[in-house]
Amino acid sequence: MFSKKTRKGFVGGVALALAGVMAGEAGAADAALASGKNRAILIDEDVCENVNVSIAVAWANANDYGKDLFFMTGAGAVYNLNTTKYLHDYKDFMVFSHGNDTQIGPNSNEDFAEHFYMTQDKAPDSVFFKSCEAGVAPAGEPSLLRYMQLQFKNEDGWTSGTKGIGVLSGPPGGCQLVPSTVMRYAGAEVRTGAVSKDNADFGGIPNPVVRQAFQTIADGTIFGNVSDKWTAQGAYAADQNYKTTCQALVADVKNKKQDLVNFISEVIREFGQEDVVPANNVANMLTSYSYDKGGVANVTCGRAADCPSNE
Repeated sequence: MFSKKTRKGFVGGVALALAGVMAGEAGAADAALASGKNRAILIDEDVCENVNVSIAVAWANANDYGKDLFFMTGAGAVYNLNTTKYLHDYKDFMVFSHGNDTQIGPNSNEDFAEHFYMTQDKAPDSVFFKSCEAGVAPAGEPSLLRYMQLQFKNEDGWTSGTKGIGVLSGPPGGCQLVPSTVMRYAGAEVRTGAVSKDNADFGGIPNPVVRQAFQTIADGTIFGNVSDKWTAQGAYAADQNYKTTCQALVADVKNKKQDLVNFISEVIREFGQEDVVPANNVANMLTSYSYDKGGVANVTCGRAADCPSNE
């Protein structure tokens, strides 16, 4: 998701260096998103920070990356939200949260890796992170990806004779979704260092009304509407906003699992519908994402390569 430092994914010098060496250009296939996998999606309390975790869930569902939701508390307890399976039943995972080079959600990188390790019986085939800077190593420390790699390095994999996590994937800086088709999830990719489109980039939109809307309505207007609506009192229900409603559900997630699932679905309906054309009153995150292009793909590592570290 977006870095805890910024929305649009500012990339510092270290992140840019990693992006140039270890991350592919836009359009490169991510081995952690290979087709035909039954992935578990793991979220945490940062689902309440803003709309982005819920929008990532919609993206995963639309691209058939995964549908089974799990919630991890700050203490490492895991609850299955919309399935009767357990986290250790899966070989492949997606983790959606907010982060920076030392932290993911409420946990340090090291603590998260330990918590996740305790949920597993075998080393996963793949773990994909949509949490900013998961692939960035801070001074003197491993990256989140490296902590995960080290935690499982001696554990048997699902395939006989293998050790450790097969492939890990995480952003080399601030991150966001970048749609390949405006206002559509299909084909959208997680990218670091995306840049704003100019009017010429929207020139190929066949519908003249949609084309003109993107060329005349500022992205800042759309994103501002999203941010304002998330915390506006009464926007969710009488005397409630989206953020505080979410926080109340998360605080009692053991007993509010279905309520949290319903809330995420409501957020997707309100902030993440496809084909919502820009307008001054639009508060749609997928529309906002559609103003950006380019960027670099996630860092990938695992059995074939060490993950980033400054140890």
